[in-house]
Amino acid sequence: MANNRCVAEQRAAGLKRKLMKNKEFLEDYRRFMDTILEKGYAMEVPQDQLSRDDNRVWYVPHHGVYHLKKKKIRVVFDCNATFQDVSLN
Repeated sequence: MANNRCVAEQRAAGLKRKLMKNKEFLEDYRRFMDTILEKGYAMEVPQDQLSRDDNRVWYVPHHGVYHLKKKKIRVVFDCNATFQDVSLN
């Protein structure tokens, strides 16, 4: 599997710019991510695995959207993001 880190970092940089422009969006996003970590739906990558480069790593880009009728954020994990014609889907 190809290493898509460069693409994921580009997407993360765009997300970071958006988060820095809107403090409410930042807090909602942070709260959502804290919740999925607390519930065990996701986990932080251990520090010793962050530099892993054995072609067994795939970075999943994500972004936040608000429901049209509710003021509730939903973070979308983009497993369909492609790199060198490869995606998780």
